[in-house]
Amino acid sequence: MKVLHIIFDNNLKSPVNSLKNITMLTSTTLTHRVITDQAVDLPEEQLISIALKQWNTISICNKFLNILFTEMPDIVHIHSCWNHNAAQCLRMAKRRGFVTFFSPYRDLQPTVMKIHFWTDKVWKWLWFQRKMLKQADYIFAQDEKEMMELYNLGRLQNIALINVLASRSEETTTKIVNTYISACEEKDARQLSIGLLRIIHKQLNLLIQGERPYSVTLPEHEQRQYNIFCHRQGLDKIMKGFRIKKYDSTEILDILLKSIKDFRRNLNRHKATFAEVFTIVAMMQNNDYDEDLLCGRLTKNKNMMFTRRIIAIADELCGVIPGFMPALPLKDATTEKMKLQILNRKNDN
Repeated sequence: MKVLHIIFDNNLKSPVNSLKNITMLTSTTLTHRVITDQAVDLPEEQLISIALKQWNTISICNKFLNILFTEMPDIVHIHSCWNHNAAQCLRMAKRRGFVTFFSPYRDLQPTVMKIHFWTDKVWKWLWFQRKMLKQADYIFAQDEKEMMELYNLGRLQNIALINVLASRSEETTTKIVNTYISACEEKDARQLSIGLLRIIHKQLNLLIQGERPYSVTLPEHEQRQYNIFCHRQGLDKIMKGFRIKKYDSTEILDILLKSIKDFRRNLNRHKATFAEVFTIVAMMQNNDYDEDLLCGRLTKNKNMMFTRRIIAIADELCGVIPGFMPALPLKDATTEKMKLQILNRKNDN
């Protein structure tokens, strides 16, 4: 899982110390990249330095979107408050379907907001800061006092109480990783519309019939959702150039049984993807083998019902022809649960 952190601030002490702790605690589980417009004391391989002028909307849009498209992070985490460039980055990432986090570092406390309130803070609050508070999918609060202050400002849900500055324990590490993962799962479960699912259905149906998929042109927001979903489900490589392999009639059975077994193991680990479903049904539909022998071996291995559920999921996603399958699809509550589990998969890349 990749996290893209953003720091645009004159007061860098708290965000940089927090980032040091986050990257140190989660380096084995998460990949971190940091966008900043100032010199900061962080590992050089993590930094993406960009030169920005405050209030230059066109400049920040072009530079940030180029980085966003190149890095393709799972999460965009903003570590700056009262900064217009940071607000622009959060808005653009949110509109394109990325999961967004925001850490205010107590800069929204009443005592802080009173400083230069009428000359500086009031118009920033009305223009972009209160929008940042509402737009972020999750917010990191340092303590219960800050959490209550966020409640009072109108933020009533998805506040994670994680004091990264004060604690470096294993419990804090687990909390950070679990918060990131759960946010991604919630976003994935609701981000793909029925229209986009139909497009993917047509694309995969063409591929499974041995034809070339058509190019997809969508509105910018839907295009990002489409790209993110395909990327997280392993479908992007399949869309670019999938060639159905022809196997010998004797070896295809072993390959199919191994693929089904591997898919079941990944499903139990919450790592199964729609790409695996597509590959299994593509092999079933486009190779010659003894169907009775395959069904017999599946029954012996207690995988027959599981395989029928795979075919049902593939029928919904890819539009397979049941008559060309070794068994009829089985649509029940367990099949729906499997489909949702694939959709809400954990992404550890």
